[in-house]
Amino acid sequence: MPDYKNLSDNQKLSACLSRKHGFVAVFSPNEEAALTIYLIMASNMCYGLTEPEARKLAYQYALANSKKVPWAWIDNGKAGKEWMYQF
Repeated sequence: MPDYKNLSDNQKLSACLSRKHGFVAVFSPNEEAALTIYLIMASNMCYGLTEPEARKLAYQYALANSKKVPWAWIDNGKAGKEWMYQF
């Protein structure tokens, strides 16, 4: 009979909190922070962006910084929903 191992609580937690899950990060942590600050500032000035607008902004930001983006971003002209949920 094979011996099965269970994940420890720490391993389960780290798997749940991991941000990558097979995705390649488009932005560096500093670039994500800059994008976050911009979105918060826009919201504070009563110019909050909807989710599709924020995804389009992320795509434009990636293009402006010559980032490699997934083909789906190019086809749709905006970042994917998966990126937005992980952002």
